[in-house]
Amino acid sequence: MCLPGMSLIDLHKPLRFEDFKSNFSQIRDIKAFIENPTTILIVSGNLATGKSTILDIVENELKETTEVLRLNNHGNYQKDFVNFTTKRSIEDLIFSKRKLIWIDDVHL
Repeated sequence: MCLPGMSLIDLHKPLRFEDFKSNFSQIRDIKAFIENPTTILIVSGNLATGKSTILDIVENELKETTEVLRLNNHGNYQKDFVNFTTKRSIEDLIFSKRKLIWIDDVHL
């Protein structure tokens, strides 16, 4: 039974890595990136294959230690990028979170 406002797809959408029932080597590679994000990770695939879902899961896993900027085709990503990379605050100094930039479905 779906809750009001939820589609059948939303009801079965994976929310954690443990929810995936396949693609174990890809999940292992993404987890390795999370532990050591000093390289570039490219997640590619056909339409509706779960790329944004994986980014949602990674972002949720990292929310305590990492500040994430997600650039997509729904906003002014140039302004967002400048603000994200130049912003300094007391919170940044105290907690020293690392920063990651997700580029999700941007049409340049």
